[in-house]
Amino acid sequence: MSDISLLYKIRDYDKDWCYQYQKRIDTLEDDMRRFHWTEDDVKNIDLNDFVFSHIDSQKEKQCATDFIKRYEWLGTIGSYPTHWFTARYKGILGGVIIMGMPNSFSKLLGENTKEIERLISRGASASWCPFNLGSKFLMWAIKWMVDNTDYRLFTCYSDPQAKEIGSIYQALNFYYLGQNSGTVVRCINPYNKNSIISD
Repeated sequence: MSDISLLYKIRDYDKDWCYQYQKRIDTLEDDMRRFHWTEDDVKNIDLNDFVFSHIDSQKEKQCATDFIKRYEWLGTIGSYPTHWFTARYKGILGGVIIMGMPNSFSKLLGENTKEIERLISRGASASWCPFNLGSKFLMWAIKWMVDNTDYRLFTCYSDPQAKEIGSIYQALNFYYLGQNSGTVVRCINPYNKNSIISD
């Protein structure tokens, strides 16, 4: 699906739940067939059996990119990815988080904010993952960043047009800056036509 057709699709989206959850619904049966799992198998997947990792090899990043294309509603990795993380269940890729440079840096903490800011640009869990994987995984990724880099401010977006309300960010006590923070405009990166830019 192209970026433009995706924008039209979410404009006409009429379900009561967010578009990201619809991706979960759309992929669950296929995933269960692929892994030969029953509904009980999925219900019994334990969050404590997931292993979180920072990745940096091109092979791992390609697997993560393919995962995002399948499970994340935008289907792209963003314009400026810098840090990649995975969550695996018994070796099976179940979640991906990508952090990167913001499309435009904020001044939330002063003129030097850009020195410590990263955007949580993409994140998705597979259809079969426990619902609370996202919050635990994101908290782990942020802690990894704090322990291993100079980044201390993590910004993110929720798209009301896709019926997102930032449930994971709320669960982690992020500050909500409101719908007037950033822009209401989306554009296509002229150097990467597979990338929607908005901030």
